[in-house]
Amino acid sequence: MASNEDAPLHSDETLAKVLQAEEDEALARALAASLSELGPGSAAVAPNSSNAPAPAVAALAARLRPAVGVVARHAAAATLAAVAAAVPLARLRAEVADGLATEASFRALDGEEGGDAPSPAPPHPTLALVASLAAWFKADPAGFAWVDAPPCAACGGPTSHAGNSTHVSPAEAAGLAGLVELYRCAGQCGGPSSSPTRFPRLNYPVALWRRTARRGRCGEWANAFGALLAAAGLEARHVVDVGGDHVWCEVWVEGGGEGGGGGGRGGARGFSAEEGKKG
Repeated sequence: MASNEDAPLHSDETLAKVLQAEEDEALARALAASLSELGPGSAAVAPNSSNAPAPAVAALAARLRPAVGVVARHAAAATLAAVAAAVPLARLRAEVADGLATEASFRALDGEEGGDAPSPAPPHPTLALVASLAAWFKADPAGFAWVDAPPCAACGGPTSHAGNSTHVSPAEAAGLAGLVELYRCAGQCGGPSSSPTRFPRLNYPVALWRRTARRGRCGEWANAFGALLAAAGLEARHVVDVGGDHVWCEVWVEGGGEGGGGGGRGGARGFSAEEGKKG
């Protein structure tokens, strides 16, 4: 039998992908039997052992299963069309290309002039594009706003959380809102008889990218930005913090590993478009 030393060597990025794929395959096998009764889309991968009690496995699957749907919807034609209509991708790409070309010109001049100081590594094209997309997403008026408590729908004043709605409207359901938060105006509209402001926590990226809906917290941001990364043709994952209440995106950078927006966490699991297609 060949020893480990006889195995072919991989580059760092290839080895990382191989190890991740092997881990995901093993974890998926461990859960498959216990998740079969949960219905379509439940074949998620999870950081659990095959000896885990069925209720714990089922609960973990319920926590992770939505992520499989998220990445599947990112690759859908309707999502890609919605992002393309909302984001000036061609302009952003051109700006990144111009910036890289300018950087290359300066480097060429520096090389001709010589000098003892080592030059820093050139910008990575993928990282430059991700940075441009993120800057537009967070700062452009047509991008996304972070919302802890939405402004009052009637007067625009500050609000405070007043519970969750027991009713989801057809429009909210169409946006895959699993939860609708209610907020009471703290200003002139306030009072027990005033109508609360509804804040549906949308999960459908097409709905999120509508001009009037581009707001939210980490869930909406990771969902919408993941769709933007997919529309830009980048390989990305939707990552769930299993032990907490946080999600984020990670982007595969050839030659540089993964760049993410949430930090590494031991109980986190990531899902790419391939898992979404299988779900």
